Amino acid sequence: MIIQILVMFIMLIASISDIKKMEIPVFLLGGTGVLAFLNMLLAIVFGSFAAEDVMSLMPGALMILISIISRGELGLADGIMMMSLGPVFGLDRAVLGLMTALFFSCIYSIGILVLKKGNRKTRLPFIPFLTAGTGVAFICVNCLAI
Repeated sequence: MIIQILVMFIMLIASISDIKKMEIPVFLLGGTGVLAFLNMLLAIVFGSFAAEDVMSLMPGALMILISIISRGELGLADGIMMMSLGPVFGLDRAVLGLMTALFFSCIYSIGILVLKKGNRKTRLPFIPFLTAGTGVAFICVNCLAI
């Protein structure tokens, strides 16, 4: 759980950077990557490594592929961050966090369109939504025992 809290803290810092500059510093992405690797290494050492741990990389890998295919319409850093979340939080919580983040960004986007503060080409920072979605997943699974 310590690694999960550290990752959430890094994501919070990354969210602030994404909102202000629309970019994520490499050291923050590297930090989450190192923590994800450490978490997987600990799972191997303690014998709890399973196929699900490898599968937890897939949502992030899919986001990276979408980023490459769409020529950056979805940020590469968003996919890299998501890829780090899988090994740390597990496949179920990572997917729940991603779905919640997409829901939050959808609601926010609708608000922007209704209020005429932007159009369909308006770029939004996604890491804040991913942080909020992952936070919701973390609270739901750990505190509410869903």
